[in-house]
Amino acid sequence: MLIWYPWQWALGGSARSVQRTLGDWALARGAEATAEQHYLNALEASPTPDGWLALGNLYREQGKQEQAEFAYRAAWDRSPRYMGASGTLGDLLREQGRADEARIAFSGRYTPDERMVNWTYDNLAVRQTAVDIGAGLDFGYISGVYAAEEQQQATARWTDGSARLRFAQTAEAETILLTLRLAAPHPDAAPIPLMICSGDSCTSVALGPTWRTIRLLLPIEPASRHEFQLTSPTFTAADGRQLGVLIDWMQVKVAILKRDR
Repeated sequence: MLIWYPWQWALGGSARSVQRTLGDWALARGAEATAEQHYLNALEASPTPDGWLALGNLYREQGKQEQAEFAYRAAWDRSPRYMGASGTLGDLLREQGRADEARIAFSGRYTPDERMVNWTYDNLAVRQTAVDIGAGLDFGYISGVYAAEEQQQATARWTDGSARLRFAQTAEAETILLTLRLAAPHPDAAPIPLMICSGDSCTSVALGPTWRTIRLLLPIEPASRHEFQLTSPTFTAADGRQLGVLIDWMQVKVAILKRDR
């Protein structure tokens, strides 16, 4: 009995895998031209979204912005629901100052905002020390939050009671000045305790229902990964979400440079 098998598809996948691996090895050795050729060979064998992203990442590292954008868009067009493609394209456009286009890319296609927030936090590099939370360009800088919404004449995000914020490192610092604009409009309007931690160092602040700007001097510990944790009580919204506090703005400045020891 003759059994049909998609040999052409299987062989294409095998060739793609081999070429991608060879490209990764070449890139690890610093042989960028060889890596590019292997990545192109992989795409010729099977033009997968991941293959286009690998090629786009190589071009981006080389400063070839137009080629990188072409590759990222090819990945996104091939797999519209793929967060890796839309998130990476959005990051490139944001870096180029093309804010409106970046917002469109970050919004994805049929992709829940919360999933995009978490994917970009885990996978994108951060380059800014000041971020407008909820304005469509905060992807990669925050997680543990819901979709952006208009609250008290500002675009902001609710936390789920355990959010994380991170920022780009601008200098070797021991202490930074963290500025946050926050509110906690819980149903009973009572003050809400918010714990802000950098590594093992934590500070508690009380938030009310209206916007408050707080400024804190916090140490940057090796374990912090230039990341802050925001922990607060939550309440159950009418739609079932567990809501903690609203975040509208984050800024970080170096306060004390790292001393030589």
